[in-house]
Amino acid sequence: MFFHHERARKIGIWALLYIASPYWGPLVGNFVLGATHKWQDVFWTCVGVCALDMIVIVLFLDETWYNREIPSSNQPRRGTGFWSRMSRIVGIWEFRNQKGYYKPVYQSFKKYIITLTKPVVFLVLAAYLLFFAWAIGINITTAILFGTPREFGGYGYSFTSLGYLYFSPIVGVIFGEVFGHYINDWIAQRYVRKHNGVFEPEARLYMIYLAAIPMIGGLVLLGQALDRHLSVAAVIMGWGLHSFGIMLTSVAVSAFVLDSYPTAPAEVSGWSNFARAIGGFSVGYFQQPWGAKVGFDGSFGTQAGVVAFGVIIVGIVHKYGHFLRLKAGPIEQ
Repeated sequence: MFFHHERARKIGIWALLYIASPYWGPLVGNFVLGATHKWQDVFWTCVGVCALDMIVIVLFLDETWYNREIPSSNQPRRGTGFWSRMSRIVGIWEFRNQKGYYKPVYQSFKKYIITLTKPVVFLVLAAYLLFFAWAIGINITTAILFGTPREFGGYGYSFTSLGYLYFSPIVGVIFGEVFGHYINDWIAQRYVRKHNGVFEPEARLYMIYLAAIPMIGGLVLLGQALDRHLSVAAVIMGWGLHSFGIMLTSVAVSAFVLDSYPTAPAEVSGWSNFARAIGGFSVGYFQQPWGAKVGFDGSFGTQAGVVAFGVIIVGIVHKYGHFLRLKAGPIEQ
């Protein structure tokens, strides 16, 4: 939908929303609990948000798929009225025009699987899984430790205080978007100038090296703060640094896979979402027991080491990415 020079900034806006969203939920939920002391009200709030989503979809959403292989004169007619748009939202228009316009189911799934077999896609998204995995786990650990009464080893925060704590990662994500909004373009332009006007997707990966510093530092600081019950300022700083780095990394990863395979934007985006979701939400099953067993300084220190290992994977792709892309070939339309 966007020109090459616009992609990083547009991806940044998109990433800002989906990275901040796991923190907005606990933030709002804790404020609701602090005001009403009823967990049911939190779920009613969720119902209201979902209803608002539905209203926005009905008012503004439309089918974004456009088959560029078909001349504009032969494109199926798309009405501009409300009911015409609704037919596209619910799939009626798509069903009527499926033959010759949309790919068959088998080809769609085949393209999706082939995308993951491309070495640079698999390696970079594997690294992204290792980067993003700890973001959701931190959500769970901090909520438990700060909500646990002081006499049982926690911080004894009220629901409202917990809600304010969740501003930390949100502010970190916002700072990451503001910083990356300009630095991503600067890195790409500098790369083009130094390589005689030639752009390679691997230029996007420089940002990950920079982002690794706050990600690793934030995890180490957060682990030490939680294990030693340091001031909440240390937790805020560590959490914010990690979120800042995650924001920068997410834009770099998405821009890299899209620049590498521009003919498969939906597929590379889908696998990127898969890596983020599998990594992030699986950690919740073992993050808290792990920290309780070995100490949060040890568990978060190990997480920082895992992030460092992910950076090594990115370095391999950075060095051999051009060769691997040529060897694997393009993704056919």
